[in-house]
Amino acid sequence: MAIDVRATNKALAFLFAAWLGIVSAAAAGERSADIAYAASFSGFKVAEGALTIRTAGSSYFADANISPAAFGWLFSSGGGGAQASGRVFGDRLRPARYRMTSTGGRHTFLVELAMVSNRVREAYVTPRFKPNPERIAVEEKHRRRVLDPLSAAVFPQRKGAQKLGPEACRRILPIYDGWARYDLNLSFAQHRNVDEAGYRGPVVVCRARWAPIAGHIPSRPSVKFMKNNEDMFVWLAPMGDGQILFPFRIEAQTRSGRLVIQATQVVLDGAPGDRARHAEATAAEGSTAERRERR
Repeated sequence: MAIDVRATNKALAFLFAAWLGIVSAAAAGERSADIAYAASFSGFKVAEGALTIRTAGSSYFADANISPAAFGWLFSSGGGGAQASGRVFGDRLRPARYRMTSTGGRHTFLVELAMVSNRVREAYVTPRFKPNPERIAVEEKHRRRVLDPLSAAVFPQRKGAQKLGPEACRRILPIYDGWARYDLNLSFAQHRNVDEAGYRGPVVVCRARWAPIAGHIPSRPSVKFMKNNEDMFVWLAPMGDGQILFPFRIEAQTRSGRLVIQATQVVLDGAPGDRARHAEATAAEGSTAERRERR
């Protein structure tokens, strides 16, 4: 069977967004997680990546990157990364800054967002979508009550919640990535135990569903496939005291084959270092802007 390269690229990009979007973080204390990943398509290694999360007090900083590896040249000629920071207030997440850069073919992609009270106040996005009358327009309402893709990786668990209970999966992540607005809907699937990549213990497996809201073209085969795809799962493992969960494995059936993103090395609660302090400083900027906004 011939590989549908364009569809596979889109699936890989979507799953990378999902990878960034399915993590939980504590609202207090200093915690850290450094996870290395390998992505494979139909058994062939196509990409490597890493996800780092630092929390300091009520602040967070997250960093992620992905690059082609081994057979990755079949699907993409570039890589990318993202950084995000903000604060957690009670059980609410307030992103402050988000930046994403990536390359592919002859194109360079850049998104920079500044957010206040979960509303996008400033945005720089390049390139822009080409005009298409079929595309669902992104309106101002779609930039409110949202998370950026990487800040969706840092949200507080309810106090007293079971460490790996079914409620860990019961989440709707409202994401705006600079081009499109969509939800990631998670639901409980099962519990499992793993012993690899430096982690030994239980995981909770969540089923993931993608729900497009704006910025997409409904008639495109890739959109139809992803919208109706019921074969996507995320395995979450606990970090530290269990208030933090990280994605141990992501798997999904694509139009051309099975894509798996698997943790290959897990280091928990390392030294926070400069990034935690950077989280405090950067998130403080967002808090100052938020106070001005409320005035």
